Amino acid sequence: APTAPASWPTSALRSSRWSDPAGETGCGTRRRLVDGEGILFRVLNRGKRSLTLNLKSDEGRAVFRRLVETADVLLEGFRPGVMKRLGLGYETLSEANPRLVYCALSGYGPDGPYRGRAGHDLNYVGLAGLLDLTGPQDGPPSVPGALVADLSGGLWAAVGILLALLARERTGREGSGWMDRS
Repeated sequence: APTAPASWPTSALRSSRWSDPAGETGCGTRRRLVDGEGILFRVLNRGKRSLTLNLKSDEGRAVFRRLVETADVLLEGFRPGVMKRLGLGYETLSEANPRLVYCALSGYGPDGPYRGRAGHDLNYVGLAGLLDLTGPQDGPPSVPGALVADLSGGLWAAVGILLALLARERTGREGSGWMDRS
């Protein structure tokens, strides 16, 4: 049987087979809900605290700015230019917090023909040609069981953020903490 570190929620990592009401079986991670949340959501967000703000309202932007004043890192995933249009771009936020490491993570980056499009994992793996490698040889592609592009994009953003934090601590320099990843 698979094992996991004791700190991980075992309900989120159980690999036993299950049956849904329609009689379908699965691997234990698809379509299963725990307290109304999907298993993957629970695994990826374990230990995180959440706050919902309406960034189109003055009150929401004011709360956001106060949070940024003491933050080390801001990771945002809007289409390019959205945060700037909301008055929350790097230039504005770094005035309130010069040590801020700001990472914009978008589907297709700030330039190029797809910059304004919403990005989704299936679009990325399809454009990259990965779907051509899945499924039966003479049949349609199979959708990957994991969010390959989303997870790897997030990991590369994390690497960039860690490098920016390290550089900030080693050099003591402020004001160079903006990066864009896609």
